[in-house]
Amino acid sequence: MPIVEYTSDRNLPHINSHGAEDFSPLDVLLHSIAVGNPSIFAAHNYSRPLENILLRIAYIYNGIDLRNQNSNSWFRQSSYFPALDGSEKTPISYTLGMTQCSMMAERLFNAAVTVHLDAVYNLLTGTGIPRGCARPDLLAYTTTPRSPHDPCKLIMEAKGRSGGYSSTDITEASRQFSSIPQTIAKIAGNAQEVISISHFAYTKLFWRNHLTAPHVSRSN
Repeated sequence: MPIVEYTSDRNLPHINSHGAEDFSPLDVLLHSIAVGNPSIFAAHNYSRPLENILLRIAYIYNGIDLRNQNSNSWFRQSSYFPALDGSEKTPISYTLGMTQCSMMAERLFNAAVTVHLDAVYNLLTGTGIPRGCARPDLLAYTTTPRSPHDPCKLIMEAKGRSGGYSSTDITEASRQFSSIPQTIAKIAGNAQEVISISHFAYTKLFWRNHLTAPHVSRSN
């Protein structure tokens, strides 16, 4: 199966500094569909439109080439992607970032499901996140939670880049952990904080991942 190479740093000492995980094209599509989905909380009767699923799949196909993938190959950036306008690239890169974050959460951290942090906050409080409140994207769980009150294993910020990544991207991602709402902090107090950055190798445009932890301390 095709592979996704990843790198990590000393902020995640239990993760290898470099490695690779194999994923089928179907794996990628399934993660793109599942990531962040609050409908796992069946009691809250979220109704997910088919169009949302199809949109995510379309973004994946616009971002990376899933066709003609052989064993030990790499996922590459779609040949059509560079021709897109910047405003078109943004949601594609976002979807690639969220998808890859889910993939690595499963393989390297044994996460079973991910849910959008904002959705969990809404389920817990009945309101939206306060305006201007920095927070990461996802909460990840090792088993499907029965309730939004269940503690999570990971709290994750996902970034997607159309090219390589830089230290600035890590700094920006780290800031998202600086003022996590108390409601979320109660279920994420013991969670591992992780930053996942989807990016493309500068030369051959392989789809790669970088993992780290926030470079700032949390303040609640």
